[in-house]
Amino acid sequence: MQGEHPRVPLLAVILATLAACATGSSYKLYPEGDRPPMAAKEKDTAAKEFGIQQGLALVYLYRPGTEPGALMVHVDNAAECELWAGNFFVISLKPGAHKINAVDVRVIPPEGGTLYAKKELTEGPTFTAEPSKNYYVKVSPASFPLANVELAANEAEAQADIRRCGLITSWKYIKQ
Repeated sequence: MQGEHPRVPLLAVILATLAACATGSSYKLYPEGDRPPMAAKEKDTAAKEFGIQQGLALVYLYRPGTEPGALMVHVDNAAECELWAGNFFVISLKPGAHKINAVDVRVIPPEGGTLYAKKELTEGPTFTAEPSKNYYVKVSPASFPLANVELAANEAEAQADIRRCGLITSWKYIKQ
């Protein structure tokens, strides 16, 4: 009707502006179906042997379950990987104190397009990594935009969860 203001485009502009003004890290998000590439079967199998790395700590970041969306995991305040349901990623850390955080980045832009999300990281565990030892960190969605990040207390249960996941080799995200 003539004389009426278009509300949907204005709402999209307001949402995009609010997202740009939020605090925390900024990420350019990818469509729901665009997932991190999976490792070759041989690498996946080798990672699931849970061997140790001499002089360094191996940290298995894993996300069991089926809930959709991506969780961005940070280690020592640097983005490390984007975990989707049923994925895991392995990193090597030098011995010493380390902090692991995560943020839920399940933001779906209205009517396509790109939306930049800036969210505060969920506080995760701080631990002291010992050389030649493995650690298991479970990451799962909580109330948006939060994520649960916990150092696994039971190594056997963590390894069983990881065996049901697939190893990712990298992730799709752009730090803004």
